[in-house]
Amino acid sequence: MSSKSWLGFVTGVAIGATAALLLAPHKGKDTRRRIKTKAKDLGVNIDKVESKVDVGIDKVSELAHAAMDSLGNYTTRKAQKKDEDEKEA
Repeated sequence: MSSKSWLGFVTGVAIGATAALLLAPHKGKDTRRRIKTKAKDLGVNIDKVESKVDVGIDKVSELAHAAMDSLGNYTTRKAQKKDEDEKEA
């Protein structure tokens, strides 16, 4: 699931939970307690999403560096072959 999807999911859960709590027939004290609990849960979920995004960014960075190294090696080999071909000619 992409980071945007996770963020949308977490936001939707937060909005839905808040709406359900505010519309539920509970005492104000109970509602405030539930909102506080849900807010803490949301904070934990946001931390998890942030952690997953960081891991994804690290993986993309590693892949980009590997691709750049590979391209550099390919370009070097190509230039060496061209030099060898010119020397032979």
